[in-house]
Amino acid sequence: MPAVTVFKNFSTRPFAGDDLQIVCLIVGVWRFVQLICIIPLAINAMLRRLRGQDLNINGYPVWCPQYYTEYPEAFVMDEHSTVGKKLFAEIFTAGASFYTIIDCCWLLAVWSIASSVGTPTQSRERDKHLKCLIIFRIFIGNIIPLALVVYAAVFVSALRKDNYGCGEVTPKWYVEDSPYYKLFCVLGILYFIELSIFPTILSNKIWRYLSRNRFTKKHHFSTEAKGKRLSRCLGGLFRCLNCFCGGKKWGGDLKNKDELKDVAVALMELTNNESSVDLVLSDIYVGAKLLRRQQAEQQVEVIQKLTKLHRASSMEEENEDERTSQSISEDQCLRTTLQKTKKQRSVLTLQATGEDAGYTLVEKTFLSSSNTEDVHILQKISHYSIYAQYAYYFKWVISNHFGMDEDTKFFTRDPTSFFTLDTKFSLGVADPSLDHAFLMYTHLDNGLTKTPYAVLLDNDEKTVVITIRGTNSLEDWVIDLQFNPEPLDRVGELCGFDGGGHHVHRGILTRCKWVYNDIKGKKVLKRLYSENSPYKDWNLVVVGHSLGGGCAQVLSLMLRPSFPGLKCYAFEPPGCIFDDNLASCCQDFITSIVCNDDVVPRLTAQNLDMLRDDFLDVLAQIKVPKIKAIRDVRVPCSDSHLKMRNGDILCPKAQIDRDTEFWQKVVEFRNERASKNAASMKLYIPGRIIYLVDTHGGGNKYIAYWASRNEFQSIKLSSKMISDHKMHSLVKTLRSLDLDITHNAMEILHPNEFSEKDERVDHRTFICCSMPNGIKRTISTMVLSFAAWILAVLSNESCSFVLRSNLTITDAEMSYDDVTLAYGMWSFIPKSRSEDGRLQNVAYCFPYPREYSPGSYVTTARVFSILSVFVGFVVIGLLLISTAMAFKKLARITTTSLVFAACLFQCLSCLLFVRGNFCSLEQPIDAAGQSIEAGGECHLSTGGFFSIASMVLWLASGLVCSSLICMS
Repeated sequence: MPAVTVFKNFSTRPFAGDDLQIVCLIVGVWRFVQLICIIPLAINAMLRRLRGQDLNINGYPVWCPQYYTEYPEAFVMDEHSTVGKKLFAEIFTAGASFYTIIDCCWLLAVWSIASSVGTPTQSRERDKHLKCLIIFRIFIGNIIPLALVVYAAVFVSALRKDNYGCGEVTPKWYVEDSPYYKLFCVLGILYFIELSIFPTILSNKIWRYLSRNRFTKKHHFSTEAKGKRLSRCLGGLFRCLNCFCGGKKWGGDLKNKDELKDVAVALMELTNNESSVDLVLSDIYVGAKLLRRQQAEQQVEVIQKLTKLHRASSMEEENEDERTSQSISEDQCLRTTLQKTKKQRSVLTLQATGEDAGYTLVEKTFLSSSNTEDVHILQKISHYSIYAQYAYYFKWVISNHFGMDEDTKFFTRDPTSFFTLDTKFSLGVADPSLDHAFLMYTHLDNGLTKTPYAVLLDNDEKTVVITIRGTNSLEDWVIDLQFNPEPLDRVGELCGFDGGGHHVHRGILTRCKWVYNDIKGKKVLKRLYSENSPYKDWNLVVVGHSLGGGCAQVLSLMLRPSFPGLKCYAFEPPGCIFDDNLASCCQDFITSIVCNDDVVPRLTAQNLDMLRDDFLDVLAQIKVPKIKAIRDVRVPCSDSHLKMRNGDILCPKAQIDRDTEFWQKVVEFRNERASKNAASMKLYIPGRIIYLVDTHGGGNKYIAYWASRNEFQSIKLSSKMISDHKMHSLVKTLRSLDLDITHNAMEILHPNEFSEKDERVDHRTFICCSMPNGIKRTISTMVLSFAAWILAVLSNESCSFVLRSNLTITDAEMSYDDVTLAYGMWSFIPKSRSEDGRLQNVAYCFPYPREYSPGSYVTTARVFSILSVFVGFVVIGLLLISTAMAFKKLARITTTSLVFAACLFQCLSCLLFVRGNFCSLEQPIDAAGQSIEAGGECHLSTGGFFSIASMVLWLASGLVCSSLICMS
């Protein structure tokens, strides 16, 4: 936050400057895939070199039949043999490897700057460095892959035109048949895709620039046009989900014809399309985490203050004679409240103030078994909660127990059995505990206006129950988001109540109009309450959960003029149903139940605006790099360390840097929102509210008390804000609620949900580039080990490990004296015979003749040289892991042991090779009709010096690793 602007109209969005670690990880994975292709190609090139298959004999490559008939197997070649070499594989592999190394260095530089310079809102210094790196990547970094792609295309094209270098003869095998060629093609395609990214972005920018003329700016980029496009995009997404799920529950009623206009408007209002603040996903994550922790800190401060006063109050009771008169203060009022709570059945609750102060303590009287009204209302709520739960399962009930098809849209009782409590229509067939409930009518169709509901008879309570299903489809979500206030004037006239000046949730009102008309059209209640009905004196009860709870509240308002004794029990309804006056007028017949931290009863436009403002404040308060903040919020934090941990990451609000571009956008954003919110109407939860609070955070002990609507005027971020909305959990809680449990006044409702253990040390196993084992020693060990491994590989591949002079080579034609031959671990440099009979070195390495037997010393030396390279590769892998993960002592000992093992293997391979028959020549070497006899001394050559240098570097690396063990 914000995105790095590289050029005008070209930025790194959707990634901010301090989010480029994500880009580094993505590109790193891309490089790893390329490395998977490069490593086999490099190994194959090395093996071909050791076997001599990279040579062209008399102009013919290895896949041509002529290669095998003319290949010379001798220490001295005749004058008719010519040797050539095409370095395509070596050049391409080396170029690809070099590009990978350079790009990895670029990634490390970007990672380092993005994670250590600036804060999320103070990005100028960081963006200055990142801009240079990105420009380098665009213009310089793409030269190598472009050259590799062009070089590969030209070489393959020329090779095919020349019949793969075999002249008129058909090749023995084709290059395209090799698996290495397929890896080569994959690598080329990856480079081509990589190169096409920036031209694609540039083309898109050019098209957008050309399309932004006066006409399109006015029509295509207006707020209304953007709203329509967002609506169509959401509709298209829902239609795709509908097709994916077989049209069962994902927006089958959405035709993508502006049905989602209200949803799009709500989203644009929340984010303020006209002056949006530059945010990315990581900002939302870290901001939400820190806001949650800041809310917890505010709660803990109030609780600690109360605890201090509680202790002071206890001491004053013991030393009553020593009290002195003091002026009335906030502390004294709290002390008085504490004394009252010891005599009454009440508790102190934390209530959000909506100000910078955060939370305040409010005394609440909880439901008691000694209060007849409390016991009665709780029994009713517990009894009718099961109906709200079963509203989600009526389709399953009628298809599995009433013999109806799954596609049935509605079910109604036969007129002949309408006034009988027939057991075959009892819900007891599905649940024995519901044998007192009899289904009379249910409508199961779900759409934008239609909602599933059912009418039942409750034989135990002698009531008619209407239960409405909650949110269970995309159409329901669309209705949830249509929370704009709708006037009730016309509805009040039709239903018989005074709706003048009152407002209600628009989407829910649309649903309730349909339910009201469907009940009226099917004459269900009319028949149940007719003169000849045995149920005409039964009371009407309307229940629902979530969206169904909101619908139950509005439907109750519409039906109450016809049924004065109606009662409504809404379980966890949305928080924006009625305006304030209308919500107060419904206390006689509507009871709402809210469970703990459930977010749905707190979801209002005003609460979302308040949450958004707090979120933006927290982002502006961050004073460390975002990656540090992310690491900190992922570590558990106890109550006692909340203030300290938050202080390490956040600065006080008064110290927010108001000169940043981010804060200026926030101010502009809030000014625009303030002008729009001035005329908006606030909606509330109607009726009386029973609030169930988990006092211990484990879901086992709840307190129920009568709450006010103002307690739900802020959104509390909590890990249980979603799980507390589940209806089946609420049913269990209501049935297990014990009103006789005594509670201490110090049991503050809204307990802290953070861990009791403070973990200042991050125990995550892997943090990229964190250098937990020490930067200097880790980097020095890596550099030494990597250099040692490279030298070991070069020593192993060298065809000039030792030089042996004064040799005598004899063949069938003639003898050569005073010859010097270069021997390597796997290959040697042969001699070629010129036309005048003199010998000279061939420019390329050749494998040893097949008739040659290397002897036990050389064979063992080869084994140790392979082990040295392999163990070194494992060591480098472990050292790379050590840059991101803390090693324990055993891991450090293992790494050090492997380093010394690589050193030992390299030493043994060198000593054994020098002791081999190349340097001893106790017996003549006979191969390919030629014989080599002993001559002068044996001297180390390039490969031998590489081997010694590798041993020294392995030893130095092992000593540095040993110091790490001593430190641990």
